Amino acid sequence: MNQEKCKKPNFKFQTPTSNAKGITLIALIITIIVMLILVAVTISVALNGGLIGKAQEARRGTRIGMVKDMVSTDAGAKQAENEGDKITRSQLKGVLEKYFKEIPDISTMTDEELNDVKLTLKDEYGGYSDIPLIDIYGGVLGTKRQIPINEVLITNSSASTAEKKSPYVSYNGYLWRVLYDSNSDYGIQLIADISECSGDSPHIPKVTLGSSTIYMAISSYNNVFKTLNSRAENYVIKDDGIVQSARCVGCDPDFSGDPNPTPSFEITDAQWESYSRTFCEGDDGYLTDFNNLKSLDLLRGADFWMCSRMTRVWKSGTYQGPSFYIRYVNSRLENCAGERVITLCDDGKTKYCRSSTLAFRPVVLLEPGLKIASGDGTMDNPYTLEK
Repeated sequence: MNQEKCKKPNFKFQTPTSNAKGITLIALIITIIVMLILVAVTISVALNGGLIGKAQEARRGTRIGMVKDMVSTDAGAKQAENEGDKITRSQLKGVLEKYFKEIPDISTMTDEELNDVKLTLKDEYGGYSDIPLIDIYGGVLGTKRQIPINEVLITNSSASTAEKKSPYVSYNGYLWRVLYDSNSDYGIQLIADISECSGDSPHIPKVTLGSSTIYMAISSYNNVFKTLNSRAENYVIKDDGIVQSARCVGCDPDFSGDPNPTPSFEITDAQWESYSRTFCEGDDGYLTDFNNLKSLDLLRGADFWMCSRMTRVWKSGTYQGPSFYIRYVNSRLENCAGERVITLCDDGKTKYCRSSTLAFRPVVLLEPGLKIASGDGTMDNPYTLEK
């Protein structure tokens, strides 16, 4: 009896039948079909419902917003440079060029034209196109259109007022007048106002009787083009993108060099007469400047040097010798006269040099494509320029 009670139970495990296997496979197939249907429905909803497009648009908006913030930061820095004044169109163009491709010349556009400008981001910022400029930057721009200089820096010899004949321009702390406009063959050139340079006289060494420093005077005279044109460089800011080159008034307006270097004074009378005649006929480039100055009423105020030389044979009693002159404008007579600088006589004794205190008037050639930043062209409110 006790043995039967202690007998271990006999458990039997049944293996799955073929019928049970069939049910499991069907369930798996149904599950896969349902999943495929769900995927198809999801894709359909994503495509038809715009989920992918919305995601792309969100990415576009994020990139554009990021660039907008950077443009705003850079523009704020420009405003700080302007001491709080509104950023100009040309400054904004420089900012936009960091982030966008092929920026149009917005500096010459009106406010209405700016509203139609569409931009394209550079590839590193997503390459998105058709972005309205007003979505990137708006409301802080200076309202005044940046006018190309060729539209206002115009001369008119028949005008009734000084600023209409030749507008005033402020550059590098000096006041300038328009000498040639874009209708000339020489580009837009400005000449320093006479009041700005009346105390600037170029150095021509003075010598006394018998002084060996006469050679210094001759050297200065021989290099008068170089001497005067080099002085003109003192009135400009090098490589500022505003001025292309500078010269002394009286030099050829096309900025050509010295056509007739002066020879040594130790030549025969026959050689001298031949040279003097050739030299005086050839060194006449000053006439273009002079005639333009006269027509625009820019000769008044003070006598000033012209970058032009002339020579004569000087005779007085038994003395005879070459006389060297540098031309200058006599503002009282409003004509061009010769200022004697050096006289050499053939007796070997008379050697004389004097240097008058005359004004120096530089002329600058402006770079093309400049804009008017401010001003109205009058003496009290001259134009200022910008790139």
